[in-house]
Amino acid sequence: MSPLHLWALFGAAAGAALPVLIHVLTRPRGERRLLPTFRFLVETAQHTARRNRLRNFLVLLARALALLLLGLGFARFMQRAPEAAREPGERKGRKVVILDCSLSMKATEGGVALFDRARAAAQKVFDEPGTAEGELVLAAENARAVFGKTSPNLVALKDEIAKALARPERLRAAAALEAAARSLAGLGEAELAACEVVVVSDLQRGNWAKASFAPLPKGVPVRILSVGRDGLPNLCLAKAGISGLPEAGARFFAVADVVNYGRESAEVRVELAFDERAWSSTLQVPAGEVKSLSFELADVPAGWRAGRFRLVPAVPAADALPDDDVYPLCVRVQPAREIALVTLERPGEVGGPAYFLQRALESSPEATVGVARYLPGQLEGELDEALWNAELVAVVNAGLFSEAQAAALGRLLVAGIPVLFAPQGAVDADNVKILEAQLGAALRLPVEFQPYRGAGRASALGSVFAERAGHDDRGARFLVFADPERRPFRVFGDAVTRFTATLKLGGGLASRPRDGAGLELDAVRARYNDESAALIVTQVAAGRFGLLNMALGGDERRFAAHPIFVPLIQELCAELLDSDSQHNKEAGRCGQTVHVPVGRWTRGRARGAQDTQAWTLRGPDGQPVPLTGGDFPSLKDDAAGAALFWASAGRPGPYALDLDGEPAVRFTLVPPFDEEGDLSVLGKDVLEQRLAQDRTVSVVEAEIEEDSSRQDREHSDAFFLAALGCLFLELLFLKAFRT
Repeated sequence: MSPLHLWALFGAAAGAALPVLIHVLTRPRGERRLLPTFRFLVETAQHTARRNRLRNFLVLLARALALLLLGLGFARFMQRAPEAAREPGERKGRKVVILDCSLSMKATEGGVALFDRARAAAQKVFDEPGTAEGELVLAAENARAVFGKTSPNLVALKDEIAKALARPERLRAAAALEAAARSLAGLGEAELAACEVVVVSDLQRGNWAKASFAPLPKGVPVRILSVGRDGLPNLCLAKAGISGLPEAGARFFAVADVVNYGRESAEVRVELAFDERAWSSTLQVPAGEVKSLSFELADVPAGWRAGRFRLVPAVPAADALPDDDVYPLCVRVQPAREIALVTLERPGEVGGPAYFLQRALESSPEATVGVARYLPGQLEGELDEALWNAELVAVVNAGLFSEAQAAALGRLLVAGIPVLFAPQGAVDADNVKILEAQLGAALRLPVEFQPYRGAGRASALGSVFAERAGHDDRGARFLVFADPERRPFRVFGDAVTRFTATLKLGGGLASRPRDGAGLELDAVRARYNDESAALIVTQVAAGRFGLLNMALGGDERRFAAHPIFVPLIQELCAELLDSDSQHNKEAGRCGQTVHVPVGRWTRGRARGAQDTQAWTLRGPDGQPVPLTGGDFPSLKDDAAGAALFWASAGRPGPYALDLDGEPAVRFTLVPPFDEEGDLSVLGKDVLEQRLAQDRTVSVVEAEIEEDSSRQDREHSDAFFLAALGCLFLELLFLKAFRT
């Protein structure tokens, strides 16, 4: 039997000596005095003194023993299991245990959670014979090693296992294996020969299919203890959100996908609670299939609105992972669609590009749209609050941008406001370059724009298309590619070629492909016969940027004169707006890095991120969440104002960020249901052969049953109980010797 905390032994000795020292220092000392009458009390005094000395000795002994036993209890004496005792000269064993703490480990079988089995199996590893040192890696989205290297403090590692919880996160197996490799760094070949990496996991297919054991040192065996059971049935809300543009008075929908990962068809009831109202629907989901459903949301007031989907299986046994049955929603309902149109054209001017674009923007069949015009000069200085509240900013015929104007458009994009730019002439080629320079790496278009020189630029391929279509290619351009799988051309279906065959355009800009890595090549959604890009849609920070390279006004070769102009503009707006983060405010996945722009919603109430007293973040339970960074979120200032950053996002549900007690922004954190819901187990052969990477990997089923004779025993409780008994014994002595 050996103590875990040696310092507590010194405390025990000092505690036992303390009552003795107090007794010696405070003992009364008598004085000799001659009193004539005192001789009659001598006999009684002697008897009382003997009784008091016995009482004081017993009380002192009880107190000293109580403090001594209390110190021994804190020392945590451990009695090692018989098998764990090492013979002299026996080599030391080091074990690094990776404990899977991902969401799928919350699944249950026979009423027992897989994670409970995993904890028991992990603790059992540290009780194995010959284990002298160990390390524990708690693995989910991020991997955390307890000590950073192997340590002889196995009891502390087992305590960490007992306190560990499964998290609403996916497992990044690569990060866990890298953390285990770091724990073994610096060891020599002889020391590595005595090491072993033990993985305790359910081996969920989605988490382990792309794992690689290459980061581990060669020669270190890997033992995988599987607690998963293939074929566990599960019903899952894989995805949910808002479809359509959420505007007051308009129709939009809450949609959800229900997946049945089981082997039999299952009946489920899907419930939606949203804005203090409730809906429900019953579905029959065949085995291995996805069923989608939607609920129409009407008469929803403007403002931030929250709700949740909930899955209720008819047979609870068909759902091994109940944690993926609730999906939170959060949406900002706009009072009306407001679009800002930046142009030099006067409102009464007819026939220009801004005139036609405004009419197309106002022609929405689903919502009331208001278009407000702004001069380019209004983008300089402090921006109008109406610009920050606009759902979309359209720019056409605006002249040459100043740096301040381009910077303002960049701030709007970073804040999450989509921008639609329609270049019309040579000056807009410079505008694109100025905007790219302001946004830097945030905006990297796959093409480089330059002024359009008219006839003579058509490529050989474009000429063939034009000749077959019967077009005169001189001075005009034709669409030879329009992506039918994505907006805005998706609405035309297979007839997109027929609709665009008669489209003959002049003006706009020419472009050529740009070389370089990391370019979003599929951002080009339409292309001319001279290989110039006709339409680009790309993501810029939190916003979307659309570049419509088509002449809208002027001579007969203008896009506004074509029948598909209005529906295409409406679909393009829907593409930009549907991707806007304000509509379905799902900030990110639990455990991952989250960035929530806030500046857009706090204009007029300007506060810097440093003014922490003005900001309040409340979690799903309504309790404040510290804005201190580290494991908690923090506020920082960026180009668009304050923004919330969370390096490793916390538990799922709706969050509310308030400024001066008033709503600033709402967002939700969602677990990776679509990745963790499938509980199928990766095959043993795949792990031992294809993923082993020349390492010795063995997969065995974890033995959950515990043998008490092979467990280390701690005797702290016995010492604490004995100390408590000494205190009661002291009270008994005082009672017995009471005079």
